[in-house]
This record gives sequence, C-alpha cells and structure tokens, in this order.
Amino acid sequence: MARVKLSGFLTLSEVAKIKKTTRQAVWRAIKKGLLDYVDLGRRTLVVDNEKLARWEPDRLHQKIAEARWKQTKALGKGGRDKYD
Repeated sequence: MARVKLSGFLTLSEVAKIKKTTRQAVWRAIKKGLLDYVDLGRRTLVVDNEKLARWEPDRLHQKIAEARWKQTKALGKGGRDKYD
C-alpha cells in the first residue's frame, strides 16, 4: 500500500514529537476539544492549525506521570513490592 502525506494534517506521533510529549497527551487534548482532528477509520489525524500552534502539553502532569513511572520501574514488574 502506498503512503500518502496529506498537507495540513499530522499524525498523533508527529504532534507528540513536535510538542515533546506523548501520544496519550495528544489524545487527551483531542478529547478535551483543545485540538481539531479528522477520524479516518483506523487513523486519526490532527489538523495543523492555530489551535495546534497554541496548544502546550501540561508539563506538571507529565512530571507527575514520569515520577510514577520511575517508581513503578524501581519496584519491579507490576509496580508492587516483591514482599506484598
């Protein structure tokens, strides 16, 4: 199948990379109505417009999530202490 690049649209991964965040953060912004998008069945594209230019990810939320991830990783698989 040929890959086609549509001008004026970005994938969730492209937006995440540009904004230095995660795909999940982009999804949250879409669900909150902060970003415009087009649903193409299995693919969702973000509209490259003024909303996208103005949107900034919640850095506090990202720091909290990163700390939680590091704590879970330190405890081992599943985030539980081995002796619970």
